[in-house]
Amino acid sequence: MLRCDRKRAGHIPVPRRPCSEDVEPEDLVVGSSQSRFVLLSRRALLKGFGVAATAGAVGACSGGRDSQVFVSSSAIAAVTEPTEASPAANGAPIPASAKMTISFTFAMGGDQGGGPARNPYVAVWIEDTGEEMVNTLAVWHLQQNERWLHELKRWYTVSGGYEVNTGPTRVAGEYTVIWDGTGREGGKVPAGRYFVCIEAAREHGPYELIREPVTIGTTAVTKDLVPSGELTKASLSYAV
Repeated sequence: MLRCDRKRAGHIPVPRRPCSEDVEPEDLVVGSSQSRFVLLSRRALLKGFGVAATAGAVGACSGGRDSQVFVSSSAIAAVTEPTEASPAANGAPIPASAKMTISFTFAMGGDQGGGPARNPYVAVWIEDTGEEMVNTLAVWHLQQNERWLHELKRWYTVSGGYEVNTGPTRVAGEYTVIWDGTGREGGKVPAGRYFVCIEAAREHGPYELIREPVTIGTTAVTKDLVPSGELTKASLSYAV
């Protein structure tokens, strides 16, 4: 592969453009509408584009936090044609009266470290089919200390550690959390497929995660969720 800012070899037309250290690693930087080439982060190329785009790569440069690749505009167009959106993105909003009740039982086992068993950190939330956060329904943790929030591994990754609907830890028992069918911005979500997630992490104890799909719309749904370790029982009930 050719390097930018060097002499061109053969007949391959490599754009004479300096490497930029200001380009974000996964940004797609497009030149003028008449340009035959697009400057694409190599990381973005590997992450989001396949063989068709790779075949159009005609040059590269290094520098900054990521290497950059020149890709023909026609190759980019071939792999970035609009695709049909997911049902969750296309559906009309669920009814204003819709809500979901999520119930689960936490049965605490012994402390693997030999000391007294500690209450778990628990998170309950909804994800869409793209594994993006829809809304956090509950996060139970030590209110004076956020140090161990990252132990709720999936919730922390999906939410970015953004806390809403928080409360103190709870002892073992049966609990219920209500989702009013809204997203982070407050409006009712579109009808479609979502994932109900329940996560528990305990110091010197096990880690548990329940994540199961449910399709919601104008029809009521009741479903038992597959238990996981100390999350011994879980279910959901969607009403309209």
